[in-house]
Amino acid sequence: MLNSTQTAIIPPEELALPGNGLLWRMSIDTYHALVDAGTFASDEDVELIHGYVVKKMPKNPSHAKANQWLVMLIAQMIGMNQGWYFAVQDPITLEDSEPEPDLAIVRGTPDDHEGHPGPQDVGLAIEVADSSLDYDENVKEQLYAISGIVEYWIVNVRDKQIQVYTEPYRTEDRAGYRHQTNYVAGDAVPVILDGKEYGRIQVSDILS
Repeated sequence: MLNSTQTAIIPPEELALPGNGLLWRMSIDTYHALVDAGTFASDEDVELIHGYVVKKMPKNPSHAKANQWLVMLIAQMIGMNQGWYFAVQDPITLEDSEPEPDLAIVRGTPDDHEGHPGPQDVGLAIEVADSSLDYDENVKEQLYAISGIVEYWIVNVRDKQIQVYTEPYRTEDRAGYRHQTNYVAGDAVPVILDGKEYGRIQVSDILS
């Protein structure tokens, strides 16, 4: 299925955050300072979304298994010295956010970035979604589109499909991806970076 995901921009104060996980609001610089100071406990899984520190949702076994298969298959495609590397649940720094996607394919090597990669460095951001599906389809999708991340996948564990979002856009009051394609069992999803296809991932290999 191919459709558009154009939506009105959601004001930060109206975000539907997972599990009412809002902690408090701050700038990226303040967030970095608190992280460096060890303010957050090692078992406190948080990320910064539109200036709000948000607790991430716990991962059930289906989510974890899909993520593990995804990492292994991407690793087979994106080897050393191909101009890209993959980052697993690592931060990417955006205008007012620092999300930690389940997987991101990032330009260059880890040594090329003094801080965390920015949106211009990310060829593909992927979230694995089960209980977090509504959040990933709304808040995360719009966040990545606003930031200009060229392609975003939701590995939808609940509906056993991979949702691929392309052509981000942003106007004064609207943002989203112009195209959404849903891949189901029997389909293979192309991994395309800067116009080059590196391989295809069978949906059934990720979501059995």
